[in-house]
Formats: sequence, structure tokens, C-alpha cells
Amino acid sequence: MRASVLYREPLDSSVCWNNVFMATLPLLFLSILALSLSSCALLQEMQGPQLTPLEIQSLQTREYKAPKELVFASVMSVFQNLGYNIVSADQATGFISAKSLLQSDTQFTGTAFVETIGGMTRVRLSFVKKASGSRWDSGTMMHHHKDGHLEKYKDEKQVLDAALYQNAFEQIDSELFVRSSH
Repeated sequence: MRASVLYREPLDSSVCWNNVFMATLPLLFLSILALSLSSCALLQEMQGPQLTPLEIQSLQTREYKAPKELVFASVMSVFQNLGYNIVSADQATGFISAKSLLQSDTQFTGTAFVETIGGMTRVRLSFVKKASGSRWDSGTMMHHHKDGHLEKYKDEKQVLDAALYQNAFEQIDSELFVRSSH
């Protein structure tokens, strides 16, 4: 009887691999899950914190106790002081569009909307970063302007840097102070 306890029949190789696979499956799943979560965290860190639409509006908007005409002129002046060229401006609608010079295949565009609400003048700024590309790059978009010229760009991203908006609004404050004192 003892001899039968010591003797084992050879295992089928498919049964053996099944056991190995089933034993490593949970480990494989956990590894993939950990890798996925860490790559999501890295992607979010690279993109920065995700802001809600209300947080973005708060970042981009300020109100002033000054006439719309004075605020509008101050915003135009600040765009120019920041190195932007005014593309279009309409005081009646309160819309200003500006763009920076192209530097290292990157260009910034800025828009402002100036409106009167209640006895206050509200300004909302928006900055967008455009990375240029050649038309041979995959993913490049082409944009035809009304004046007929063709603009090539590859990537556009809204700039949500609080320091940039804070700086712009501080300059608008200063410009309003200078214009009000004259």
C-alpha cells in the first residue's frame, strides 16, 4: 500500500498550463489595472487639474466700476502691451480678437468680451495656444480665412494658467487707473 502513495501518475500538460494560467490571471489583472491607473494619473498631472466650466469662467472674468468705453480701450491697450496684434475690435459688441507673433511654431490668440451688466462692466478673457504644423503632418488642420490666406495649425489648447489671467487683469486695473486719472 505504501508504494501506491509514493507513485503518482504523470500529469497531463494541458492541466498543468491551465493551473499556471489560472494562478497568474489575478496577478496579471492587478498589474494591468495598476498600470492603467498610474498612466491616468500621469496624464492628468501632465494636463493639469480639470476645471469645471464655472471655475474657468471665474478664472477668466472680472468686473469693473467703470464705463464700458473706458474698459474696452484699456483691454485693447493691455493686449498690445502683452505683444498681441489686434485682429478685430468692435466696441458695440464688446468683442476683441488678438494674436501674438508666431514664435517657435507656437502662437497665442486672445479674445475679450466686454459687456455692461447692471452698473458694472464685465470682462471675460480667453487665451488659446496654437502649435503650428506642416500640411504633411498627420492630424494637421487647415483654416481658410475670409481674406483668402491659409493658416496651418496642428494643435489648439485653451490656456488655463491662473497666473496669466491674473497678470492680464492686473494690467487692466493699472490701465484703468491711468486712464481714469486723466
